[in-house]
Amino acid sequence: MKSFGQTIKIFLFAAIIMILFLVACDKEEPAKSEPEVIFELEPEPEPEPEEQIVNVNIYEFIFSPDNITINPGTTVVWTNADDYRHFIRTINSGFQSPILNPGDKFNLTFFDGNMTYKYVEPGFGALGYITVK
Repeated sequence: MKSFGQTIKIFLFAAIIMILFLVACDKEEPAKSEPEVIFELEPEPEPEPEEQIVNVNIYEFIFSPDNITINPGTTVVWTNADDYRHFIRTINSGFQSPILNPGDKFNLTFFDGNMTYKYVEPGFGALGYITVK
């Protein structure tokens, strides 16, 4: 006959085995979660507007083209394509170019919208208009 101590040992051993078995069988499936986001994409930046340049030639005492419409931020480049010296002055805004020798250029960027600039070559009466939208 087994002693009471041996019976307790067997009982405890069986209980431990049973607990381990139950723990091993009782494992739940891990909850399915959303995949972990490693990085977030930033929205692409707005493209920089391309620099707009409009060329105006001074030739035979006239501006060509003599009437232009531009967006704010556009640069107008006047080129003296004539054999004589010229300069440009606005009638209504106060800008004036330096004297342009043949081949010289003068540029100005217009930022203010809803404006029309009237410009002249004072010595010869050439007249031009720039409308900024």
